[in-house]
Amino acid sequence: MIRSGQAIWNPGSQRYELPNGRSYGVKGTGTLFPVAGPGFERLERGEYQALQHYIRSGGDLPAAEVAMARNPFLTAADKQRALKIFRHHKLYRG
Repeated sequence: MIRSGQAIWNPGSQRYELPNGRSYGVKGTGTLFPVAGPGFERLERGEYQALQHYIRSGGDLPAAEVAMARNPFLTAADKQRALKIFRHHKLYRG
């Protein structure tokens, strides 16, 4: 939508705003990244790492738990929030 000209650049926030309510920032390299909007969940670093484990395991939750056990920085809260979000992912088998 940005490339097709449907987004509006907001110079105050330095973000592209789309008609669907989402907004995107731009890194110094020109890479776009989502910031906010419908369906967007902001994650802390540990939550994101836990979510990556769930996805990489292909939905095999016990395998993801084994992999996460090797990371002493992941908390139970990180895993719980990541699992809540992962339940909406196409690989979730629960």
